[in-house]
Amino acid sequence: MTPVVGTLAILAIGAMLIRERSATPAPQDQVVNQLLSSGPDFGDQFNMSAFAVRGFVRGGWPVLVDFEQRSPGAAQLRISARGLPNVYSYDLTQVCPPPRRCLIQFRLPPEVFGDELRPAVIAATATDDSGMATQPQFFVYALGAGPRAIGSVAVDQVTFGPSTIRVANQQAAVYRFYSHSDFSHASVEIWKLQQSDDGSKLTFIDDQLIEGGVHRNEWIGMKERRQWDGLEKDKKVSAGPHKIQVRAWDRGGDWVTAWSDAAVTVAK
Repeated sequence: MTPVVGTLAILAIGAMLIRERSATPAPQDQVVNQLLSSGPDFGDQFNMSAFAVRGFVRGGWPVLVDFEQRSPGAAQLRISARGLPNVYSYDLTQVCPPPRRCLIQFRLPPEVFGDELRPAVIAATATDDSGMATQPQFFVYALGAGPRAIGSVAVDQVTFGPSTIRVANQQAAVYRFYSHSDFSHASVEIWKLQQSDDGSKLTFIDDQLIEGGVHRNEWIGMKERRQWDGLEKDKKVSAGPHKIQVRAWDRGGDWVTAWSDAAVTVAK
């Protein structure tokens, strides 16, 4: 059953990339406004070994990926935008052969993407040697596009702990992170983690808006306590392991996402 699930994820990503080049259900100005107000969109559930995020791209923009590929196979980043004749591919495995973690940056060619802000689907896939199943151990720790997203990583040092909290004892998980850039909007999201043979499955649980966004050379959660109580939005206990994702985005379209390395397990 597991290889089939991995194959379906790969096929779903491929279909999404094809649809993005031809048309989208909503008018482009509506998609642009949504991304500017709400930031990069991962949906509510995804497989880390085959996922897509909707965000902005532009010719000449830098793209940043912090990832780790522990298993043999091929990993790549593919970008599809409306009006472009082809899907743009970047071979992650070639620049960072497994098993190791790499932080890479590359620029989107202006002759491909043009000199305008474009909504796009940015997909990361990691397949085994057959190319038909996802790798079980592929992790993306940060992903972003635009001048504000780079440096080292515009948002880093994302910590989340302790390793276990018990809701019945009114314990809470605490998080903090550091911003190297100014972003007008930022949000912290809690995702439930399920490890499986075809990749890490993540399900959205809750989010916390960072009022006023974040600023250059600023710690969030250092002076003020930032925490999560282990509950879903409907106040049910979300038992099991969780990670946090920081999303930051700007009015100019720049965006970055960063994940905590550590997970917090919630017990009732």
